[in-house]
Amino acid sequence: MTITGDGKFKLVMKSADKTFEAEGDAKMDGSKLSITATKLDGKAPATEADKKPQELSISDDGSTLTSTDGSKMTFKKKA
Repeated sequence: MTITGDGKFKLVMKSADKTFEAEGDAKMDGSKLSITATKLDGKAPATEADKKPQELSISDDGSTLTSTDGSKMTFKKKA
């Protein structure tokens, strides 16, 4: 995930056979990050759930983002 200084984010996730891309708006508040997708795989979000902001908590050292919605999604910064 890349977060820019102008309040935008871009995310690329890859598995063995699929790539998922998202981009949109990002807002930081202390150790919380809120991202709202404006594009999912190049298209506007199709469902209300896809349009809702996703809340993530940032670890103290800034190396890990963890979803706060119970989905247990974690992003770790590459070393």
